[in-house]
Amino acid sequence: MRARPLAALLLVPALACSAESDPVGEQYTLSFPSTAAAVATESVQLLVFDVPPGTSRANLCPNLLQKRKSAQPLGKALVEGPPVSPCNASKQPVTIPFGEHALFAIARKEGKDYLLGCTLQTIAVGDPPAAVYLTPVTAQVITPTTKCPQLSAFCSRTCPN
Repeated sequence: MRARPLAALLLVPALACSAESDPVGEQYTLSFPSTAAAVATESVQLLVFDVPPGTSRANLCPNLLQKRKSAQPLGKALVEGPPVSPCNASKQPVTIPFGEHALFAIARKEGKDYLLGCTLQTIAVGDPPAAVYLTPVTAQVITPTTKCPQLSAFCSRTCPN
């Protein structure tokens, strides 16, 4: 039986708000395919897109992913978080309005797209964190190995030698 690598999870604070209210604390998670993939990621950025009326919910994320992979414009994002290192992502909240949105994450390495992820989520008070699962942008993506058991060990510079 082959051992499967554990995914690395990163819980990121987000602020959710409506036009009539102050922002409230919400969160989303970035789920990397492995700790090594999280360590190799130089920056991650969250884009939030509205789900337009009449849009097929089932096709929204696949269409965004395909557009990004083929270097087509994604369209106007409702919210565009800044690119941050995975180590600093939890310190950089992104304000996401209440409602149904596509959360689109771009992880970059060496200046190129490395991992992509998208999920549809209704943002409301008290909902569990939305999970964005990152996957390699192509089958040719190579993830270097790491001796770090967790992303937090890499961030705190306590990985074994």
